[in-house]
Amino acid sequence: MSPKSKSFLTLFLSFLVISPFLGCQQGPFSDKGQIDPQVTQYQSQVQNLEQKAGMLDTNNNSLHVQIAQITQQNQLLNRQVELLQGRLTETVERLRETETTKSALQQQLTTLQDATTRGGGAILTANNSGLQKLESVQIEGVETKQEGDVLRILVPSDQVFVNGTAQLTSAAVPMAGKIAQAIRNHYPKQIVVIEGHADGASGFVPLQGSKHALTAAQATALFEQFTRSGHLPEKQLRIMAHGATHPRYSNGSVEGQQKNRRMEVVIYPEQF
Repeated sequence: MSPKSKSFLTLFLSFLVISPFLGCQQGPFSDKGQIDPQVTQYQSQVQNLEQKAGMLDTNNNSLHVQIAQITQQNQLLNRQVELLQGRLTETVERLRETETTKSALQQQLTTLQDATTRGGGAILTANNSGLQKLESVQIEGVETKQEGDVLRILVPSDQVFVNGTAQLTSAAVPMAGKIAQAIRNHYPKQIVVIEGHADGASGFVPLQGSKHALTAAQATALFEQFTRSGHLPEKQLRIMAHGATHPRYSNGSVEGQQKNRRMEVVIYPEQF
């Protein structure tokens, strides 16, 4: 209650108290100068009413403060609800992406199984009986190694795949094209095995779930690139996934791990 309201209430109550006495000849005081007991009683009632009015005003202010606090809390709760709704939307989107990735991996696994069936599922070894040693060929951007009767083309996985996935990078297409062209020109009848290799670093879990699955998916992706864009016949190619079981370098260093993440295109002297 405002100060003006309080003053008005006091005057009004005082008027009510003394008004009965305005018409009296003797007034509120007796001849002996004593205050009438009724006046004292009315004054006490006025004081009590003023106290109650003050208490009501205090309670009113307290209620306004509580309303402001509750309004602020509601605003905070609404903000939290908005954040939770945003997180829920992100979670749903990630779930959809996971389902899409799962379908893609299932397709890759099917392709791998088909390719393995086409290749007979056997590990190829060089046969020296009457076969001519393969001549090495230089391919720009990749390393070639002559190992006995076979020729190995070493392709760094970090250059042709997005880290930890079987997704080809933009550099993979021209590099795969050069390798396919060299095979068409120099080894058109030889059996070619695409080997996938991973590093032995612990703690890293690829999107495919295991390093064997990762190298299988990567070898399949390169197989598809060779046959579709590189125009190599499917019956010429085989797929082999080694995971981290055949390191060429020490996994004790970052450089060694990087070199172990590789694809090896192995050309055998046997003809398909």
